[in-house]
Formats: sequence, C-alpha cells, structure tokens
Amino acid sequence: CFAAAKLAWTRAILARTKRTRKAPPGQRLQSSTGISSSKFTIGVVANEFFDLDLGRMGGFGWSTLLLAEVFRRREDLHVQLIFIFADHTQRKASSRRNGGSRGITTVHGWPLIELQSHKKNDAGSAMPWTQRYLQAAQPDVFIFIDFRDSYLRAHTAMPHVPIILWARDPRTKHQAELIQGIRIPGDSSPPQGRGTPDATGAGGLYRSFTSNLVVGVTWMPALENRLLEAYEIPTSVAASLPNVIRISPVEPKDTGEAPAPLVVFLARLDPYKRPWLLVALARAFPNVNFVVAGQAHFSGKGQYTIPRLANLQLVAHVNETSKRELLTRAWFIINLSVHEGLAISFLEALACETPIVALVDPGGLVSSYGRYVGSFPGDGVEALPGLKQAVTELLSNQSLRRDLGMRGRRHVQTTHNEARFLDCFDRLLQRLCVPSTSAKCARLPLPNSDDSETTKRAVSFHRTSALDVSVVIPSFGRMQTLHHVLVAVLRSESFEEGSNSEILITHASNASLSARLQIQRATALACGSCDLSRIRHLNFVELNAVIGCTVRYFAATHARTSIIIHLDDDIIVTSALLTAMARAVATSSGVPLAGPSQRRCGAEGYCIFPSPNRFPCSTDAIFVLTNVAAVPFGINAHFVAAYKEGRLPYGQLMARTHGNGCDLIFNAFLYDHGLGEPKAVGTFGGEPSMVAAQMKQNQLIFTNVDDASQLSGGYQNKKGHMSTRKAICRCFAAGRLASASPAYTNMGQHSEQICN
Repeated sequence: CFAAAKLAWTRAILARTKRTRKAPPGQRLQSSTGISSSKFTIGVVANEFFDLDLGRMGGFGWSTLLLAEVFRRREDLHVQLIFIFADHTQRKASSRRNGGSRGITTVHGWPLIELQSHKKNDAGSAMPWTQRYLQAAQPDVFIFIDFRDSYLRAHTAMPHVPIILWARDPRTKHQAELIQGIRIPGDSSPPQGRGTPDATGAGGLYRSFTSNLVVGVTWMPALENRLLEAYEIPTSVAASLPNVIRISPVEPKDTGEAPAPLVVFLARLDPYKRPWLLVALARAFPNVNFVVAGQAHFSGKGQYTIPRLANLQLVAHVNETSKRELLTRAWFIINLSVHEGLAISFLEALACETPIVALVDPGGLVSSYGRYVGSFPGDGVEALPGLKQAVTELLSNQSLRRDLGMRGRRHVQTTHNEARFLDCFDRLLQRLCVPSTSAKCARLPLPNSDDSETTKRAVSFHRTSALDVSVVIPSFGRMQTLHHVLVAVLRSESFEEGSNSEILITHASNASLSARLQIQRATALACGSCDLSRIRHLNFVELNAVIGCTVRYFAATHARTSIIIHLDDDIIVTSALLTAMARAVATSSGVPLAGPSQRRCGAEGYCIFPSPNRFPCSTDAIFVLTNVAAVPFGINAHFVAAYKEGRLPYGQLMARTHGNGCDLIFNAFLYDHGLGEPKAVGTFGGEPSMVAAQMKQNQLIFTNVDDASQLSGGYQNKKGHMSTRKAICRCFAAGRLASASPAYTNMGQHSEQICN
C-alpha cells in the first residue's frame, strides 16, 4: 500500500490508476452533477462559507474559500470538491432560490449540497436526494471544518469515508466561560453570539472510527493543548495543517504606509469582538484614523451599535484586493476579542508587514509580532490603560513597527504557504491509509515550484546544516533570568528561519506557571528579533511534586522533533554546542545521550572526570549530566514508558532522593537496556568537557546565568545534594558495577540491592 502511494506521486502513475466508480444500486452518476469519477474527491463539511448570500462569514467560511482556491488553481492535482452544508438552519433561505429541484447550488466555484435529517420526501424515497447524490459522488475523504454535531449527517450518509477534522478553534471550558462572560458596558441585555457549540461529540466519533479519523491543526503552538478538552481526542492524533496565506508583492511600508496614523479593526461587529473598546480608543486618540472592516451579524437587543465619530470609519466587508491595500496602509491592526483560535486577520496583517495589538496571544504570535496587552474578561474596559500604552508605543516608533512587521511577514511566508499545506494534507492522507480505503493510494503529487512566489520561496528556502531540535527547560523559580536562557537558544543556528525547532518550558512550580506573560515580555524585550511563537508552555506542577526533576523526560514526550535537548533554566548555551549535541545523537549510529558535562559514577562514588585530585574513579561508568544534553526522542520516550509501566526499579529511590538523581537514573537506564554509552561533546584537545571547558580558545560552550540564580534555585546548593548523588552511584555499583570492566546486566536482576 505504501509502495503504491509512493508511486502515485507521479502524474503518469496517477493517470494509470484512475478509479472506475460504481454508483449505488438503482442510481447512476449523472454527468450533470459535475463530479468526475476519475478525480480525487474531497467532501468539505461546514456550516459557514465565505459568501454573504449564504449566511454569516468568519474564519470557518474563509477556510472553505482557501480550499476552493488551492484545488482550483492546482489542476495538476486532479482534485475536485463538493461543499456540504450540514445544518440547513444556518443557511439563508433566500440562497436556495437558484438551487433547482435538486437543491444543488455552487459556492466558491464548486458544487454545494445541503444535508438534512432523514424524512420521507423526493417521490417517497426514505433518503433525501442530496444524500443519494453524495453517495453517488463517492468522496474519498471528508474534511470537517472544525467540528459540529450536524457534521455527523455526512458521516451517516457515507460511514466508511475517512475524515480529516481541521481544528480551527477548539475551545476549552475556560475559553467558553470567557466568551459567555462578555458584557456590553451600560447595557443590561445579554449580548448576542456568546454561545460555544459543544464539540466533544468529536471524541465519540473518534472512539468509534479511530483508524479513519485524524486531526489537522492550523497552528500547533496555538491550538495543540486545547484538543483533548475541546474534542476529547488525544493530541497524538493531531498533526499540522496550516492555512494558506497568499503573499503577493506588497508596496514597501516606506511608501505604502499611510502618511497619517491609521489603525484597522478587521473583524465582525459582534459583541464577541468587543467593538466598544475601539470606540473608547478612537475618542482617546482623536488624531488617529480608525477603520472598521467588517459588519454585524446580529441586530436588536444584545447587539452593540458603533456611534458616529469623525475619526472612526465603517467600510463593512471588503474584497481581497481592498483588504490587502487597507492592511498595507495600516500602521497596525487591533483585535479586542476575549478569545480567538488563530485569527486569519492576524496572518493577513502580518503578510502585509503590519504588526498587531491584541488582548489574545495564540501561540505567542501577538507577543512576537506586536503587542499583547493581556487577558481582560467581561466588558474588557480594564484593558484600556494597557491598550493606550501599546497604541502610543507603536504610533511613536516607526522602526519598531517595521521590525515587527517584517519578521511577521517572514513567519507567515514560511509557515502558512501552499507548499506546506499540500505536504501536510498529503501526510494526513497517508495516516488515514488502510487497505480498505482509497485515501492512502491516492496520494497527491508533489507540488510544482513554479506556480506562485510563495511556493517558490518555501521550496527553495536555504537552511544551514543545523538540525531541528526540541529544547526542554524545566522552570522552577528563576523567572528573573530565564529570558537570558531563552534568548541564547532562540538566536542559535538551530532556530533560524525555516526550521521547526521549538522550546518547551516545563513549568514545575506555580510561581513559574503564573509568570508566563512576564517570561514572554522579558524575552521579547531582550531579543526584539526572536520568534516567540517557538515557545510552548507546559504545566507539570502537580507531577513535579511527585517525581521531581524527572518531569523533564515526561515533558519531552510532547516534542514535535526527533531530537531532544535537555537544558536547565540557568544555563546559557552557544549555538555551536546545540548543533554538536544534536549531531551526536542524530544518526542511527549516534550515541544515546550527548552533553558537555561528564562524570564517573560507581563504587567510588560520584566523581568529576578527569578528576583534578586524581580520585580513583577512572574505572567507573561514564555518566553525562542532563542539565545540558541531547537525546533521541525515541530513547526519551522509551524511558518514560518504562517508568510509567513500573519496569524500572528506581521508583522508591527517586521518591527518597527528591529528584537529586534523576539524571543518574536516566544514565543507568541507558546502560541497563543496552542502549549504549553516553558521550561528552564540545571537547577541546580531546579531553572530556567540563562546566567551563572550551570548544576553542577563549570560547565557552556554556555558562550559568549568574551566581544569584544558583543560590535561588540550583540543586547543587541544596543540603545533602552531593552526598545523595554519591550514595546513588554506590547503589548502582552495588547492583551492577562489580568490576573495572563490568558486564552490564539487567538491573532488574539486582533490584533488591538498590539502596536497601
């Protein structure tokens, strides 16, 4: 099956393997349907399209337009779409007038059908005609635009068709409460449009359809952590499926930016978006022109009406050309919502080199390419001082606007382009592939590199030899200095533009967890050019209370790359060291653990090697500290799985030593399971590397942030730390290291000897 899929990349093979379809008994696939039996057919299921004649317009509808444009433009892919309106109550009745007796209309240039619940109709048939039409069309895969219970009608009509759930705005309970808590100042009427549909039905579908459902996420840093609670679907099912932002040459901001201050509000005028805050800002900045591009979907009680102001212009919905011109002229855009998924307006603005001011920060996007003011629930009025400060800063600093905008454009260009979308879509199809489905062996051809400027740049983007890495940093109580560590990593070769490298801050204390915004702001201030969207925040406070520093290995299982870099929150590394460690573990013949801090651990205790005092520890096993070290994702995951399953005889030892020996235990695991010997990297003159060792003369491979940070959080300064580590090493030796050249055996055979 995989061989066939690989061959199908070529058009010649694709042409020779076109399927011959058969209509259901008693039906014929009419040519008038516009559906070809020789093309790969995608059924796009949604309740919103980017067409005012059909109903409301928003991000979900925008995504249907995206799909329509991509697959119409890419005729070489031999793909056709059928748009499926799952809930007829969401559709304007007037839009059906041209549908004919069979209920087929078009949207975005493709057929649109409407599914309804079963009832007797259409000449006594027990099934609505549109469902019979869908069955006759035989779609190869469904794309659900997020999830709504009404989408199950498509699944009921075609229960064997695999599904890609395109996660665009999964909402947790807390996020739903924020939306429900919106209030209009001075209005006692409950605002309209605050409901959050229950999407947990996706979990029931997944449990009954596991092998045939995958989740594509528009941007993993922003939405990944919401999936389990919002959909009841595990994150392991998810993979990236980005948007496609068409980046055409824009007029340089030097000449394209409006001469007078211009701020754009690109959103619906619904209470959800809190437009009354924009009115307050317009009154506070009378010399700034504010333009509102969007319109309301509600009227009457519970809807906010914007008053007339001299510097506040309402232009309603604008077409793509006008929108691009408006965003290019804007000094920045402003978003006042209490909640967003990954707002398309953010990406469209950045594509035009226009920064963002917002009260949300999905995946750190706003704090990287604009100003995130903070989260302010309810009517949001308390946000006004911070909003005024952010607006003043960007109005008065043109170079800051240019820097944020240019970096934001590069981010969109490399992250949300057509080539990446098609590649990710194809990967999702392959995950759905089983012999009984058509999805696997209808893999898409490689995208051409000459169809657009975006694709050209994405395909030809030059990378250096640095590898993609996931840097895992447990954070305890060093929030005042952690940003120094982050800046060093973000400026390294591994994190250059176009890479998929990431940082996982593993919050192991409540103080650290509550300081996330402080950490982001300090990092942005120290490194204006750093891409903060690379940073992910993970909550491991509860688990840390149980297993201490071992949480770093558990956190690493959330990584998206194949190379883990473990790093303490007080260590500043060089780019060269990160690259050297990654290369050491990257190949199939690579080592299981590589880092610059080498020790000997055995019967003589715990020794630095080579020992400055020539302690007799030269025959003990080499251990590499994981305060700075690289490990393959698979080995890290193997350790965590063994730990969870109770197959490691170290549980009691870990509990007794309160995390003073988690790295020693990890090293022992490598030996006990025959995974190889840890190695020191970043050496000078062939000698094993030490804390202050040099890769070349006068160049430190890493340093500590400062002495104060060591006093505030360093394990080595805790009472009994070193004596505990020596005792742990002697325990290991008593169970395993019996000779100068020990035969490493399964530690389980000696578990009764571990620190009895």
